Amino acid sequence: MTIAATHVRNALSKGLLGLLIAAMATLGLAGSALAQTTQVLTEQQVTGFIASYPEIVALSEEFEGNNAGSGEDLAASFGALMKHQDAVGRLNATVSAHGFANYSEWIQVVGTIAMAYTYASQGGGMDTQMEAAMIAIRDNPNLTADQKKTMLAQFEQAAASMDASRPSQENLDLVNAHAEELDKVFRR
Repeated sequence: MTIAATHVRNALSKGLLGLLIAAMATLGLAGSALAQTTQVLTEQQVTGFIASYPEIVALSEEFEGNNAGSGEDLAASFGALMKHQDAVGRLNATVSAHGFANYSEWIQVVGTIAMAYTYASQGGGMDTQMEAAMIAIRDNPNLTADQKKTMLAQFEQAAASMDASRPSQENLDLVNAHAEELDKVFRR
């Protein structure tokens, strides 16, 4: 397995955040990150991603030796991959065969799937951890009332941010319906 494929696999195993950030930065899609929380996934998009992922990894491995950057940095590897004209055409053709308009759309859908997958697998845990931390602050005898107030306000603000980025129930349901298949992709 090449370094770029290893980076992709490692990023996927960590909730895909590294891959998403690198790919969005490479493609100039950072502004679309907010749209991922509102994009409603379709069955075809999820199954298309699952089916196309091994092919995209294979292409990244193939192009690794063809000007794929330093190999140590995922963003550099994806950036170099996108710059290679043949790679762009083949990436677009590969994802098009799975129902996507182009590789940029694929990346956006992957971001939405990854966000829903992360919340579906860890979201409840994040909520529980946040609540436990807030209880610990309230019950901490070593904090003054002002310190507790400040810290609780910060936690409430973080909780509001988490709620704002929470995927739709439709996306969570669709991802849960494909949990076994997505586990194989994200936890390779």
